Amino acid sequence: MANLALLDRTLLLQSTTTTLLLYTFDGQCKIQLCPVLCMTKKSSREGVPETS
Repeated sequence: MANLALLDRTLLLQSTTTTLLLYTFDGQCKIQLCPVLCMTKKSSREGVPETS
Protein backbone atom coordinates (compact mmCIF):
# COMPACT_ATOMS: atom_id res chain seq x y z
CA MET A 1 0.00 0.00 0.00
CA ALA A 2 2.91 2.32 0.66
CA ASN A 3 3.91 2.07 -2.98
CA LEU A 4 0.41 2.96 -4.11
CA ALA A 5 0.36 6.02 -1.88
CA LEU A 6 3.71 7.09 -3.27
CA LEU A 7 2.48 6.56 -6.82
CA ASP A 8 -0.64 8.63 -6.18
CA ARG A 9 1.48 11.43 -4.75
CA THR A 10 3.78 11.32 -7.78
CA LEU A 11 0.87 11.43 -10.22
CA LEU A 12 -0.68 14.32 -8.32
CA LEU A 13 2.61 16.20 -8.46
CA GLN A 14 2.93 15.53 -12.19
CA SER A 15 -0.61 16.68 -12.97
CA THR A 16 -0.13 19.81 -10.86
CA THR A 17 3.11 20.60 -12.67
CA THR A 18 1.44 20.00 -16.03
CA THR A 19 -1.42 22.32 -15.09
CA LEU A 20 1.03 25.05 -14.11
CA LEU A 21 2.93 24.62 -17.37
CA LEU A 22 -0.26 24.73 -19.44
CA TYR A 23 -1.34 27.86 -17.58
CA THR A 24 2.01 29.45 -18.34
CA PHE A 25 1.69 28.56 -22.03
CA ASP A 26 -1.88 29.84 -22.22
CA GLY A 27 -1.11 33.10 -20.43
CA GLN A 28 2.20 34.05 -22.02
CA CYS A 29 5.33 32.29 -23.19
CA LYS A 30 8.02 32.52 -20.58
CA ILE A 31 11.12 32.37 -22.74
CA GLN A 32 13.42 31.78 -19.78
CA LEU A 33 11.33 28.72 -18.83
CA CYS A 34 11.70 26.69 -22.02
CA PRO A 35 11.39 28.39 -25.44
CA VAL A 36 11.47 25.12 -27.41
CA LEU A 37 8.68 23.55 -25.38
CA CYS A 38 6.72 26.78 -25.61
CA MET A 39 7.09 26.91 -29.39
CA THR A 40 6.12 23.25 -29.70
CA LYS A 41 3.02 23.81 -27.58
CA LYS A 42 1.91 26.81 -29.63
CA SER A 43 2.55 25.24 -33.03
CA SER A 44 0.81 21.98 -32.10
CA ARG A 45 -2.26 23.85 -30.86
CA GLU A 46 -2.56 26.26 -33.78
CA GLY A 47 -1.48 23.73 -36.37
CA VAL A 48 1.11 26.09 -37.86
CA PRO A 49 4.91 25.99 -38.00
CA GLU A 50 6.72 27.80 -35.22
CA THR A 51 8.16 30.20 -37.82
CA SER A 52 4.77 31.75 -38.55
